[in-house]
Amino acid sequence: MIASFDPAHFDRYWLNDLFPSLERIDRARFPTPEELDSELRSAGFADVELTRLSQRAEISREVALAKVRGKHISTFDLIDDAEYEAGLTRAERELPEPVRYSLEWLIAVATA
Repeated sequence: MIASFDPAHFDRYWLNDLFPSLERIDRARFPTPEELDSELRSAGFADVELTRLSQRAEISREVALAKVRGKHISTFDLIDDAEYEAGLTRAERELPEPVRYSLEWLIAVATA
């Protein structure tokens, strides 16, 4: 089983507006459903089942800021320092209370 982000996740991710290159970087890092299916079949898995799952979440503004300050996702390591600092400054000014968002998952189950 593999859990990854569905491409739809990147359409509405709560940090996209604050960090302009985040969406482009993550889209390049995570496979589309077709790519994931193809890669699993190429690795020898015959039965591949893909399922999409939506999850809604809410965190406080304080927790959201702590996540950004702590660079809670690896994509922060792939954006330049100037973009990160500008996005953090905007987050400190603009994030609402609470921060509501959704996670769009792509779940692959494969058997040999």
